[in-house]
Amino acid sequence: LNRTRIFFEGHYTPKFDYHFRVNIDDEGDFSLLVTYLQYNIGEKWNVRGGRQFIAMSREDWMFPQDLLTTEFSPNDFTFALRSAMGVQAYYQGERTRSWLSVNNSAYGGKKDFPNNETTRVAVTGRWENQIVGRDWSMWDDVVGRRGRPRGVLLGLAGGYQVQEDGSTFDRSAQLHTDVSLNGDGYQAMIAGSWTWRDPVAADSFSNYGLLAQAGYFLSEHVQVYGQYNLVSPGDQPGNFETFNSITGGVSYFPFLWTNRWKFSAEVGHLFSTINDTIVEPSESLGWLSSDEDGQTYFRIQAQFGF
Repeated sequence: LNRTRIFFEGHYTPKFDYHFRVNIDDEGDFSLLVTYLQYNIGEKWNVRGGRQFIAMSREDWMFPQDLLTTEFSPNDFTFALRSAMGVQAYYQGERTRSWLSVNNSAYGGKKDFPNNETTRVAVTGRWENQIVGRDWSMWDDVVGRRGRPRGVLLGLAGGYQVQEDGSTFDRSAQLHTDVSLNGDGYQAMIAGSWTWRDPVAADSFSNYGLLAQAGYFLSEHVQVYGQYNLVSPGDQPGNFETFNSITGGVSYFPFLWTNRWKFSAEVGHLFSTINDTIVEPSESLGWLSSDEDGQTYFRIQAQFGF
């Protein structure tokens, strides 16, 4: 079992919501992913306090059940913030919505953009605009079921964080943009990331990421999909090469009303030597540690929830 998550969520009153989420990994280790209290100021505003996922990249904002592929992408594994402790305000209008957060940074203060273990404070924000369409519910996943209206979504996000080391500061930042297309039985997304770090004892450097994916339903229950990932080391010191991979698969959804049940068969090919990239090898991701060029995997996955 690669991932098991247990949810406890509900309402104390119409003004106060709560959410607890526990994750159990493939080693059987427990971690508390989410524990927040949300105050609903009105129909358009709310504020959350506690441990929560921070709105930056659209993929990282998804539940695992609502992904297009069997796992989060290499871009997400490398650049995503995941859950952190903090306060996050949210506003939703007819065509735009936005998030603003002050938190203890990427991976709850354990990493920065992407991997410093001593970061302390981050300020992040995300803004989305429905260029086409007025239904926010169609963007709750990146699957793209049949029967949905046509829509185009633009997302822009940014974050800045600092680590105090005595009297000096190690700074890092990230900018992210994505464009999503949704319609009757299809959904596509292209996303780009720029990350920057200014270490105390070295020159600053940048990394870059590109993600492109699309899925199409051949029938109400059967979907085919593909994904491309590029993760560039940019000018990061060291002998790194660019991560390039393609993924394709087919999924069967037994129920039309939920994404929680899904059976997938997927194949992926990595053109690079993963040990020479800035993407960490991971059995969950599908790419294992190797010093050789090229790597291919095939896997099947059963996903279920209740």
